[in-house]
Amino acid sequence: MTAHKYIALTVFAGFFLAAGCSDDGGGVNKVDTSDGSAPADVTDLSVSATTDSSVSLTWTAPGDDGAAGTATEYDLRDSTSAITNTTFNTSIRVGSPPAPGVAGTMESFEVTGLAANTRYYFALRTADEVPKWSGLSNVVGFGTAPEFLLEWGTMGNADGQFTVPYGIAVGPSGDVYVADAGLQRVQRFSASGSFLSKWGTVGPNPGQFKTPEGIAIDALGNVYVADKYNYRVHKFSPTGAFLDQWGSQGTGNGEFDVPRGIAVDGADVYVTDFNNHRVQRFDTSGTYITKWGTMGSSPGQFVEPLGVAVDEIGDVYVVDSGNSRIQKFGGGGFFLGAWGVPGSGDGEFSVPVGIAVDDSGDILVADGGNHRIQKLNSTGAFITWWGGVGTSAGQFSFPWGVAVDAGGDMYILDTSNRRVQKFR
Repeated sequence: MTAHKYIALTVFAGFFLAAGCSDDGGGVNKVDTSDGSAPADVTDLSVSATTDSSVSLTWTAPGDDGAAGTATEYDLRDSTSAITNTTFNTSIRVGSPPAPGVAGTMESFEVTGLAANTRYYFALRTADEVPKWSGLSNVVGFGTAPEFLLEWGTMGNADGQFTVPYGIAVGPSGDVYVADAGLQRVQRFSASGSFLSKWGTVGPNPGQFKTPEGIAIDALGNVYVADKYNYRVHKFSPTGAFLDQWGSQGTGNGEFDVPRGIAVDGADVYVTDFNNHRVQRFDTSGTYITKWGTMGSSPGQFVEPLGVAVDEIGDVYVVDSGNSRIQKFGGGGFFLGAWGVPGSGDGEFSVPVGIAVDDSGDILVADGGNHRIQKLNSTGAFITWWGGVGTSAGQFSFPWGVAVDAGGDMYILDTSNRRVQKFR
């Protein structure tokens, strides 16, 4: 395991083993005298952000005497296996956490030098000046992000720049396509972020856009774009030549009231029909096949569905954004399951938007309001998340689109930062 990059803590002078002294598991020998209660146990240790090599932790200072006063020292530990009272002392001691604040103070600390794509567990204990040690805090287990590879994009209207990028997809050749709603265009890049081409202007004519959002690629490399306020789907060649379009505003079969998400699976195209609270299925020439969904919160119902993705066996995952959940269906719309509630905890969502299925069948969700990517398995069990609000590599400001290439590399459209981030 990669060694952590921190400065080791110095054991306070005067801690010694002698008559009347003991080691109670805090990692140092301590005098058994009394000044009242030990510090209270920390119960809200949590992760606020993570990258491929670091995790930011937060917790509330417990105090010196129970939940009052100011403690003297934190002993923070991490391990790649679950930490218990028995294993705390043999876990790695993380150097230089902050000096404790007054009881009730919110503490924060970044642990660096971690290995990418690895699950770590963290726990801490708190000492007063005697020292008397608290019990073990709650244990938080967390995975670091996949390895960050590169990023591209800035705010602007030049080639390779973005204003309101919403949709991202990867073609069979490895080229990356981004739908920029603000600039009414699609841009094509190499897998390393080099600008290759662009197409689109604002308007109602074939090949023009009025807020393009969802984008998907079929096995031949053809590009499908959900043209939001023209209420239609466009189909282009891999280089942007106009091929076809279908749809108009309405509530009937094949009509849309704001199409937003789009996915292609073999001969099928799935489109989320945002204001009609449903999913529609077409063939790749635009012939209507079926639909499902009405407005509501029951299984199979939606409130403002956004992203959509299809796995290897044809199951369809829909981001039911207004209900803060993901729903899973068979390709014909047969309900298979749902998971997620509003919140910021593991498996909870705040304005979920984009979704993709990775090469292992796990689900990646752009949890926009929480500024992170969540990873779940195909039955909805939480695996990990990474991100946190910010502009550094591996941080996000309202991530929107998610795409995975044939080799498993992941592309995240970091919308408010106007960039694409790529992870291994």
